[in-house]
Amino acid sequence: MGFFVSIKYKFCDIFCKVRERRWTFVFCAAVTLIGFILGIVFFCISNYGWWYYNRCSYASKLPEAGFGVFMSYLFACVVLYLLYALCNMTRVTHYLTFFVNLVACIYCGATTAAVFVYSTVWGIMYVITVVLIWLTTMCFAYFCCMIEPPVCRSFTESICDSKELQFVLFVGFVCKIISMFVILKILTMLI
Repeated sequence: MGFFVSIKYKFCDIFCKVRERRWTFVFCAAVTLIGFILGIVFFCISNYGWWYYNRCSYASKLPEAGFGVFMSYLFACVVLYLLYALCNMTRVTHYLTFFVNLVACIYCGATTAAVFVYSTVWGIMYVITVVLIWLTTMCFAYFCCMIEPPVCRSFTESICDSKELQFVLFVGFVCKIISMFVILKILTMLI
């Protein structure tokens, strides 16, 4: 029972910080949406180049949702966490979290556009079940990094100081896996 109470308090802490720094959160949400839209635009103007075929190849694997998709989600989550932790090490690199979030959202937008090339109905279900969760996770992860004070610290200290970031990415990863492998699979079978 104490585990669920600690999760509830962690959510309350994050939402209290969102209320306290609402303009920072609005900025984080705007950057996340801009990155997502840029990903769609870059995919559309790639004109059947490498980027187009790379994203379409990945999108064709998503309906199968096998072990490779799970590993790609896990790898993306771990890489994002490590990049955010590295960005929070010094005062100069603290503001590079902007680019980490932007690149992650560009990939999300391009993959979403590729899913719509693959299948429109499946793309709509993918957006509703997976993409919205992942964009919300990215927005909150970026917010957790932005509110960290920009002080110089070692990599170990950066890992220890980013408990909220760990929590947000873990919850987002679990929700994304559940929505991809359970909810979306059930919806796909019903259609």
